[in-house]
Amino acid sequence: MIRDDREPKNKFHRVSLEWVINLLRNIYRLKIKRTTQLFPMLPSYNITHICNLKCSYCGYIHQKFEEVDTATVLEIISRIRPHNPALNITGGEPLTRDDIVEIMKEVRRMGFAPVVLNTNSLLLPEKEEVLKYVDYIIVSLDSLNEEHWDKVLGVDGATREVKKIVAHYATRQDELKFELNVNCVITPDTLEGVPRVLDFCERVGASFSPAPQIDGTLPNVVLKESDKYRRLIKDLISLKKDKRPIISTMLFLEDILDFLPHKCYPTLVPKILPNGDVFYPCIKLKRIIGNLLDVPSLHYLMQKAFRKYPMPECDKGCHMTCYMEPTNYLEYPANMILEHHLRMRNRLPVEIFPTEQELACFFADPERIFFEKGGYDPNDLIRPEKG
Repeated sequence: MIRDDREPKNKFHRVSLEWVINLLRNIYRLKIKRTTQLFPMLPSYNITHICNLKCSYCGYIHQKFEEVDTATVLEIISRIRPHNPALNITGGEPLTRDDIVEIMKEVRRMGFAPVVLNTNSLLLPEKEEVLKYVDYIIVSLDSLNEEHWDKVLGVDGATREVKKIVAHYATRQDELKFELNVNCVITPDTLEGVPRVLDFCERVGASFSPAPQIDGTLPNVVLKESDKYRRLIKDLISLKKDKRPIISTMLFLEDILDFLPHKCYPTLVPKILPNGDVFYPCIKLKRIIGNLLDVPSLHYLMQKAFRKYPMPECDKGCHMTCYMEPTNYLEYPANMILEHHLRMRNRLPVEIFPTEQELACFFADPERIFFEKGGYDPNDLIRPEKG
């Protein structure tokens, strides 16, 4: 498969200059101007709420949402693009859309880079063409115990199929020019099996990112009080130092060890619903600031939000991966760059900025973690006043 000629030949150089400039501007706004009103680094567009699994922890199966047609999806994506070179596509399950190949092709034509796709992978063999237009695939796999995890997923044989698909496409990353990351949510039930998921990832050639179970937006109470959980995270920190394929940053692993209060800059990763509604500043507050179909661009809408609404005070108890990792990027840029250098393998020494694979992990499957205990109800959102 041949990629667009505009793409870098070296897959480790996909971070665009535009993205780097955005990063530096945000660092300037935070460190010099002392404002937490920061512009997006990786907008996350939920293009569907439909899924081919029936996960017991997911709020989607209990809620009804309006789906949108191809033209509307592409119009929304076109309004995300100005000033935003990166895009995360999530769901539901994006591959359930019949038009997903057409959508991803258009995403690439619009010049997005990197393009991240969150998927359970089950439909990937049928829609492999999407890999021509994405840079990073994030697949959720929390346990290798097929009998137990099939019950959680609600589909017999799903766990075995996901493992087969991950193993197959992990071997084709260089050929198809994408990178594959396995996102593993740590729950009280999967705690002891997490190291085996890491071993599986290393064996097949995929990267691995752990994330603790979040109930709503708060850490699972059982995990917070579990000595086994703390030992696991300490072990993962040690394994990362030993250069195991753990993409999560050391700062993140230390943050989730004791779930201490932390800073959060959620506007770096704005969440967008299928119809174009945009959360501000985060999904936790359930406020919709506007709809992309009513404004010229996401950038324009964020500017409008910054003028109208001050950033709210936060209890700093939210430990959602999608918000924690990008915050670390801006709070500790030197640490992040240094850590990147320490774990570089087979890369040019001139690379000082993170790769999109790391970026992809940082924002791994945010809606999945959020919906583990029901998430939001579409009728329970704060919407902007008319006029």
